[in-house]
Amino acid sequence: MLNVSYCGRIGSFSHEAAVKMFPNAGYKPCDTFIEAVNMVKQNIVQYAVIPIENSTAGRVAEIHNILPTLNLKINKEKILKITHNLYVLNSNITLNDVKTVESHPQALMQCSNFLDILPVRRENALNTAIAAEDLAKHQKTDTAVICSKTAGDFYKLHLLRQEIQNMEDNYTTFIAVSKTENSEQVFTNPLTSIIFTLTNKTGGIYEALGCFARNNVNLLKLESYIPTGINAKHAQFLLTFQGCNKNENVNTALSELLNITNEVKNLGSYEADLKRF
Repeated sequence: MLNVSYCGRIGSFSHEAAVKMFPNAGYKPCDTFIEAVNMVKQNIVQYAVIPIENSTAGRVAEIHNILPTLNLKINKEKILKITHNLYVLNSNITLNDVKTVESHPQALMQCSNFLDILPVRRENALNTAIAAEDLAKHQKTDTAVICSKTAGDFYKLHLLRQEIQNMEDNYTTFIAVSKTENSEQVFTNPLTSIIFTLTNKTGGIYEALGCFARNNVNLLKLESYIPTGINAKHAQFLLTFQGCNKNENVNTALSELLNITNEVKNLGSYEADLKRF
């Protein structure tokens, strides 16, 4: 049976993404992203589903910090619409009773406009669904949590406010990683993600990106991993582009890039979610 790990509990957005990406699999909840990824490395599951960026709050820092050393391949992506709701323990609790709001840091950022007008303290949780689970477990009457409707209903919490996210069109991109890559898959809309390292010099990134421009490879995302400190000699970049190594222009672009970079790490090719187009 196919097994999939994710960070959170039943009702977390990672759980929802895992179900949509791998229907009828066995799902293994974890407390942290590292734990979910390590289950793949230890052959306990075949895939880990993790979020990498949100359309409102930007990249998920915890994931981007571990991507360069992940040593796994991206196999799938899923772009999931995220709707946040405010839950309390029971129907006797009003908004005036709430002194603390708990959720994952990304959820708190995605609902900052709503929270800014409230005299509440914000506390980070490992996950939105874990926050809901903890509220139900500890029976705190002065605390609210931000989570999905599935999580709120599952833990029998009371819905206080719905759809409190800053943006109506609020999306998170999830990826599924495994030990193997999609070498045999026939893609309709392939994407490839790489991490490459450059010497920190004037014009270095211009020269690197020229490899793709000359070969008509469309770039979708570029993010930097610049080491801290004033004496940084190298910079790392995460790049996602359209195409895969079955395309001649992609192979030519990557060959040119290898000639000017210190290192290129291929994170894998995978089918683009149709929401991108």
